[in-house]
Amino acid sequence: MNGTGLRNRVNYIWERVPMLRLIGALLLGIVLAMTAADVFKLWTALGSLVALVCMAALKLEERIRTVCLLAAVVCVGYAFTCLHSDRLFAGYFGTEREATKSATLQVSIAEQPDIKTRTIRCIVNVDAMHQEGTWRAVHGRLLLYLDKDSTSTKLNLGDEIMLVATIKGIDGPRNPGGFDYKSYMGYKNVHYQAYATSRDWRFIREGSFLQRVLVLVRRAAYDRLVESALSDEERAVLAALLFGKKDGLDSEQTESFAQAGAMHVLAVSGLHVGIIYWIVASLLKPLQRLKHGERYIAIVALVVLWGYAVITGLSASVTRAATMFTFVALSNWINRKSHILNTIVASAFFLLLFNPFLLRDVGFQLSYCAVIAIVLIQPKIEGAWTPKSVVLRKVWSLSAVSIAAQVGTFPIALYYFHLFPNYFLLTNLVVIPLAMVILPAGIALLIFGRIGIVSTLLESSLQVLLTGLNEATKRIAELPNSTVGDVFLSPLEVVLLFAVLWLTAAFAFQKRMERFIQLLCVLIAFNSMQAWRIWQQRTAHELVFYSLRQHNAVLWRHGRKAYGFHDEAMKVDSAAWKFDILPHWKSLGLQKVGEMKPPSGVLKLGPWRLLAMEKHMQIKDTIRVDVLWVKEATTQAPEEIMELAHTKQIVLSGALTYGTREEWRQIAERNNLPVADLYHRYLAIK
Repeated sequence: MNGTGLRNRVNYIWERVPMLRLIGALLLGIVLAMTAADVFKLWTALGSLVALVCMAALKLEERIRTVCLLAAVVCVGYAFTCLHSDRLFAGYFGTEREATKSATLQVSIAEQPDIKTRTIRCIVNVDAMHQEGTWRAVHGRLLLYLDKDSTSTKLNLGDEIMLVATIKGIDGPRNPGGFDYKSYMGYKNVHYQAYATSRDWRFIREGSFLQRVLVLVRRAAYDRLVESALSDEERAVLAALLFGKKDGLDSEQTESFAQAGAMHVLAVSGLHVGIIYWIVASLLKPLQRLKHGERYIAIVALVVLWGYAVITGLSASVTRAATMFTFVALSNWINRKSHILNTIVASAFFLLLFNPFLLRDVGFQLSYCAVIAIVLIQPKIEGAWTPKSVVLRKVWSLSAVSIAAQVGTFPIALYYFHLFPNYFLLTNLVVIPLAMVILPAGIALLIFGRIGIVSTLLESSLQVLLTGLNEATKRIAELPNSTVGDVFLSPLEVVLLFAVLWLTAAFAFQKRMERFIQLLCVLIAFNSMQAWRIWQQRTAHELVFYSLRQHNAVLWRHGRKAYGFHDEAMKVDSAAWKFDILPHWKSLGLQKVGEMKPPSGVLKLGPWRLLAMEKHMQIKDTIRVDVLWVKEATTQAPEEIMELAHTKQIVLSGALTYGTREEWRQIAERNNLPVADLYHRYLAIK
């Protein structure tokens, strides 16, 4: 394809997919609201919206009317995002509760509770709050943890309870490189959390009839799975594939699927809904010969899709995918010759109007990037080679879909997951065909599994298929260099990586020097950012105290030199090591770190003099240090230590008791010294 041909193709898509312009304006408005939202700007946006719509209705030049319309959509994006932000409006329980430490609340369960080892985790809507002797209607969402007992495990979607609890904000990442749970929950409109013991809450009433039906259907389906003859390992994979429940998977299974690049099979999403839609459409294809065949196919497909969504509990990912395919089915139904990409973008536009914060949802980003890439790239990839063998044509067609989806999603996947599965093509050639058989067989087991011979046949077939799926992912994960790991990108680098992909495709089709120069410039910019990060890492000089509740750990690095000081028990506590320490080391590109026991006494680390106080240590003479690190409650009185140890900073171990930390904090205040409490957050000194 020459340059003129590509430009014509781009112009063709731009004209046939008008939703691209509208969704671009909507995204701009949503992003603006996410960065700077307040009530005054909301009213300004609504006023501007009215004015712009009026201008677009006037008999002005078409270009001016188009600009007014797009500006109006920007205002719509801003306004809808603000309207979905509970904290902006009066009556939000987080504002109402400021006058009291403890609160009496009436809440309704907004999502099906998640049963953990010791607690029940659920997101609830706060409906009322008791203050100053009266009940007040409030609004907002709360992350609630309840003691796990025979009563709390029976709670379901929509149930209402009353509780007394201390509400507190959700903490951000305690350690560098850690997952920012505060931001993650913030984009779900959840900014506070609370914990209630069994004595602190009581049941009020059940949810609505429809909510109870949804719960009963899902529970009956899951109970049928539990009663099957499948092994624990097989049942865990099938539960993840059908319901998205991954808590039954052991660490080895999860690691194998991740390294093989098959985690998308275990997350109920567009892949599963797409498989069901394809199966239904294929089975009903003969109906196309009838007068209204497309309508019949669309009706049956929609009933099956939303039936599956109900079985899976109307999870966000399935509902999103079902909505996307609903738009596709309706487009075929009304027989409009609309470009498929316009239909897909329209579904995204609708979902973002319904919930603008979906824009920050990883599943939303990956799903739409994958589908758009398949629509735009897959035909070109498949058309590049036409095998003579029918089998090879099927394999190549599936490979083209896999390559297109991977190209469209890997910059985002690298940003969030920091690894790339090198054998993704081999994985998808094995996993997707198996999933296309396992998924309908699993649904059939849920529906017809209580019929004797049918149940036996389905269970035997699923045992073979699931064993094959587990073994295939395990063998692929064990191949040499199965993944490229520890890749860290900034948001700007993700944009540049997408630009590299686009310009590479443009140059491949056009063969023009102009595109090659543009590609070269973007590659230079991308590599320059990578080089700058490496230079910063190799010239940095810092001392990091990690936030741990039961251990003590410190990292000192100067350029390529790095030493980690941690307790002997730290290595045994795999969770603390894996989630609190290693992510930071990997983000810094530290390939080799000298590991030592935490120091006691005075230690010189670069320009810093560190005094690490342990339980039985005694200071006899005056000493000057930069940091006083209190690792344990000392037998020597804190006041006496402060008289002899002249320091610029006090660091309190997260393993100290609350009383000990409070005592040291008060002493630090009297001496006008900064104090860092590692129980709540790490400290980095540079």
